Amino acid sequence: NFELGAVRHRYCCALSRTVFLGEPTARSRHVHQACLDGFLAAFEAMRAGVTSSDVEQAFRREFGPRGVRKESRIGYSIGIDWVDGGPSFQEGDETVLQANMTFHLLIGIFEKAEGYIFSETVRVTDNGAKSLSNMSRDLLVNC
Repeated sequence: NFELGAVRHRYCCALSRTVFLGEPTARSRHVHQACLDGFLAAFEAMRAGVTSSDVEQAFRREFGPRGVRKESRIGYSIGIDWVDGGPSFQEGDETVLQANMTFHLLIGIFEKAEGYIFSETVRVTDNGAKSLSNMSRDLLVNC
Protein backbone atom coordinates (compact mmCIF):
# COMPACT_ATOMS: atom_id res chain seq x y z
CA ASN A 1 0.00 0.00 0.00
CA PHE A 2 1.36 3.40 -0.99
CA GLU A 3 0.17 6.83 0.07
CA LEU A 4 1.83 9.78 -1.61
CA GLY A 5 1.53 13.41 -0.66
CA ALA A 6 2.51 16.57 -2.44
CA VAL A 7 2.50 20.18 -1.33
CA ARG A 8 2.55 23.34 -3.44
CA HIS A 9 2.26 26.75 -1.80
CA ARG A 10 1.09 24.90 1.37
CA TYR A 11 -1.81 23.24 -0.50
CA CYS A 12 -1.77 19.48 0.06
CA CYS A 13 -2.70 16.68 -2.29
CA ALA A 14 -2.80 12.96 -1.45
CA LEU A 15 -3.03 9.80 -3.54
CA SER A 16 -3.11 6.16 -2.42
CA ARG A 17 -2.98 2.88 -4.29
CA THR A 18 -2.34 -0.78 -3.57
CA VAL A 19 0.11 -2.48 -5.90
CA PHE A 20 0.04 -6.26 -6.21
CA LEU A 21 3.37 -8.01 -6.65
CA GLY A 22 2.40 -11.13 -8.53
CA GLU A 23 -1.08 -12.26 -9.41
CA PRO A 24 -3.77 -10.91 -7.05
CA THR A 25 -6.24 -13.35 -5.54
CA ALA A 26 -9.88 -13.43 -6.62
CA ARG A 27 -10.72 -11.82 -3.26
CA SER A 28 -8.25 -8.98 -3.92
CA ARG A 29 -9.79 -8.37 -7.34
CA HIS A 30 -13.25 -8.35 -5.75
CA VAL A 31 -12.16 -5.86 -3.06
CA HIS A 32 -10.61 -3.60 -5.70
CA GLN A 33 -13.77 -3.59 -7.81
CA ALA A 34 -16.02 -2.97 -4.78
CA CYS A 35 -13.80 -0.08 -3.65
CA LEU A 36 -13.52 1.42 -7.12
CA ASP A 37 -17.28 1.24 -7.73
CA GLY A 38 -17.97 2.77 -4.31
CA PHE A 39 -15.35 5.46 -4.93
CA LEU A 40 -16.92 6.32 -8.29
CA ALA A 41 -20.41 6.51 -6.74
CA ALA A 42 -19.12 8.91 -4.07
CA PHE A 43 -17.19 10.89 -6.70
CA GLU A 44 -20.32 11.24 -8.85
CA ALA A 45 -22.35 12.39 -5.83
CA MET A 46 -19.92 15.21 -4.94
CA ARG A 47 -21.12 18.65 -5.98
CA ALA A 48 -21.88 21.96 -4.35
CA GLY A 49 -25.11 21.79 -2.34
CA VAL A 50 -25.02 18.15 -1.20
CA THR A 51 -23.94 17.12 2.29
CA SER A 52 -20.92 15.10 3.33
CA SER A 53 -23.37 12.45 4.51
CA ASP A 54 -24.99 12.35 1.03
CA VAL A 55 -21.60 11.47 -0.48
CA GLU A 56 -21.04 8.73 2.09
CA GLN A 57 -24.53 7.31 1.45
CA ALA A 58 -23.85 7.14 -2.32
CA PHE A 59 -20.71 5.14 -1.53
CA ARG A 60 -22.61 2.77 0.83
CA ARG A 61 -25.40 2.12 -1.70
CA GLU A 62 -22.86 0.88 -4.24
CA PHE A 63 -20.30 -0.67 -1.90
CA GLY A 64 -22.54 -2.20 0.79
CA PRO A 65 -23.99 -5.12 -1.20
CA ARG A 66 -20.47 -6.30 -2.20
CA GLY A 67 -19.83 -8.08 1.10
CA VAL A 68 -16.66 -6.15 1.97
CA ARG A 69 -16.51 -4.59 5.41
CA LYS A 70 -15.82 -0.85 5.74
CA GLU A 71 -16.95 0.84 8.94
CA SER A 72 -14.88 4.02 8.96
CA ARG A 73 -15.33 7.25 7.03
CA ILE A 74 -14.45 7.45 3.34
CA GLY A 75 -12.75 10.82 3.25
CA TYR A 76 -11.92 14.08 4.94
CA SER A 77 -11.21 17.68 4.08
CA ILE A 78 -7.70 18.55 2.95
CA GLY A 79 -6.19 21.76 1.67
CA ILE A 80 -3.89 24.26 3.30
CA ASP A 81 -1.76 21.96 5.42
CA TRP A 82 -2.68 18.32 6.02
CA VAL A 83 -4.78 18.94 9.09
CA ASP A 84 -7.77 16.73 9.76
CA GLY A 85 -10.41 18.77 11.50
CA GLY A 86 -13.03 19.73 8.98
CA PRO A 87 -15.86 17.83 7.31
CA SER A 88 -15.67 14.07 6.79
CA PHE A 89 -17.54 11.74 4.48
CA GLN A 90 -19.30 9.77 7.18
CA GLU A 91 -22.80 9.14 8.42
CA GLY A 92 -24.21 12.13 10.25
CA ASP A 93 -21.88 14.82 8.88
CA GLU A 94 -24.35 17.34 7.49
CA THR A 95 -21.75 19.81 6.22
CA VAL A 96 -23.02 21.26 2.93
CA LEU A 97 -20.37 21.03 0.22
CA GLN A 98 -19.37 24.26 -1.48
CA ALA A 99 -17.47 24.86 -4.71
CA ASN A 100 -13.69 24.63 -4.28
CA MET A 101 -13.79 22.55 -1.11
CA THR A 102 -11.17 19.82 -1.39
CA PHE A 103 -11.30 16.31 0.07
CA HIS A 104 -9.10 13.26 0.32
CA LEU A 105 -11.60 10.63 -0.89
CA LEU A 106 -10.06 7.57 0.75
CA ILE A 107 -11.29 3.98 0.60
CA GLY A 108 -9.16 1.86 2.93
CA ILE A 109 -9.94 -1.77 3.72
CA PHE A 110 -7.82 -3.31 6.45
CA GLU A 111 -8.52 -6.97 7.19
CA LYS A 112 -6.50 -9.42 9.27
CA ALA A 113 -4.97 -11.16 6.28
CA GLU A 114 -4.54 -8.22 3.92
CA GLY A 115 -5.21 -4.58 3.24
CA TYR A 116 -6.25 -2.42 0.33
CA ILE A 117 -6.28 1.34 -0.22
CA PHE A 118 -7.49 3.60 -3.02
CA SER A 119 -7.67 7.38 -2.83
CA GLU A 120 -7.51 10.64 -4.71
CA THR A 121 -7.71 14.28 -3.75
CA VAL A 122 -10.90 15.74 -5.20
CA ARG A 123 -12.14 19.32 -5.63
CA VAL A 124 -15.86 20.09 -5.42
CA THR A 125 -17.36 22.16 -8.24
CA ASP A 126 -20.89 23.36 -8.95
CA ASN A 127 -21.20 20.65 -11.62
CA GLY A 128 -19.54 17.73 -9.85
CA ALA A 129 -16.15 16.60 -8.67
CA LYS A 130 -12.74 17.05 -10.25
CA SER A 131 -9.86 14.76 -9.35
CA LEU A 132 -6.46 16.36 -8.90
CA SER A 133 -4.88 13.17 -10.29
CA ASN A 134 -4.77 11.56 -13.69
CA MET A 135 -3.30 8.28 -12.41
CA SER A 136 -4.93 5.12 -13.69
CA ARG A 137 -7.74 3.69 -11.57
CA ASP A 138 -7.07 0.19 -12.90
CA LEU A 139 -5.88 -2.57 -10.61
CA LEU A 140 -2.10 -2.17 -10.32
CA VAL A 141 -0.35 -5.51 -10.81
CA ASN A 142 3.39 -6.10 -11.22
CA CYS A 143 3.89 -9.69 -12.37
